[in-house]
Amino acid sequence: MGLWIRSHLQTADRGSGPPVPKGSDPFLALRFTDSILDVPIVLTPATIACHASTMPTRQPKRLLILPLLLGLLSGLLLAGSTRADGPATYTFAIVPQHSAIRTAETWGPLVKYLRRKTGVKLELRSARNIPEYTENLRRGAYDFGYMNPHQFISFEQDPGYRPLVRARDKRITGILVVAKESPIHGLKDLEGKTIAFPSANAFGATTLPRQALNSAGIRYTPRFATTHDATYLDVAAGFSSAGGGVLRTFRNMKPAVRDKLRIIWQSEGHTPHVVAAAKTVPPTVAAAISQALTGLEQSPAGRKILAGLKLKGFTAANSADWDDVRALNLPPL
Repeated sequence: MGLWIRSHLQTADRGSGPPVPKGSDPFLALRFTDSILDVPIVLTPATIACHASTMPTRQPKRLLILPLLLGLLSGLLLAGSTRADGPATYTFAIVPQHSAIRTAETWGPLVKYLRRKTGVKLELRSARNIPEYTENLRRGAYDFGYMNPHQFISFEQDPGYRPLVRARDKRITGILVVAKESPIHGLKDLEGKTIAFPSANAFGATTLPRQALNSAGIRYTPRFATTHDATYLDVAAGFSSAGGGVLRTFRNMKPAVRDKLRIIWQSEGHTPHVVAAAKTVPPTVAAAISQALTGLEQSPAGRKILAGLKLKGFTAANSADWDDVRALNLPPL
């Protein structure tokens, strides 16, 4: 699996902790806290089924269940807000640009930091793919969400999300990549080809490239690979002639994959993703999270977290920051 993390189970049935996500068998779902990240995670049968094929086949029996559960660390999936006796627990959700494991690796330390810095109880969440994450945003299922610009302008008013912060000195740039040895060098060479994208509504990796392809009159067959990582792997393996992504996720890919690809097109830069709070989150809680995020670069621990996210820092945001995205006149999600 490439990731072995010790954890301890908190409950394995109807024990303590938040309720099992709707639609899950309460006797099969497991809730645990990672003993390194100290971030509550929810694993459901659906999550386990999604990743079961990645489990090692030649491991001692006593280790088999840990890679399956803990290598998934993202079981951070599916449910919306959770409430238990005592102080409220808020969900902090991340759009699934990467694999489940990488999402937990990169964002888990930030959620742990926010819990300790603010005293606010947070649970890290994501979804199996971008369409599912988008639907959860539409339902107002998350208290805090790291979402793409198109998702934010679509759901700012209904169900209601207010922007807190965005990445400092960062623009989101869509790209199209091909295999390094491919004879494709420009958009016109993609006529009639199969092109992979993370999903139908990934802003930088799908919407921007498809606008460029459509404007150029290029006919192609879209193939949806679920995440940015899967899209790059799809192209590197030769399943698709090209793939959509964004500069940030491409640069963050493992060299073993990234070095097999090259960029043939990139968009203009746009205002990047936002960390937004649902309108149901108390203003004092939202303000505490916002202040902690904008202050990350002021401490060694915070700077280490930012380095892991490949960000310089966060800056306070307001709705007008995304007027450049609104000017694209995209249909609401």
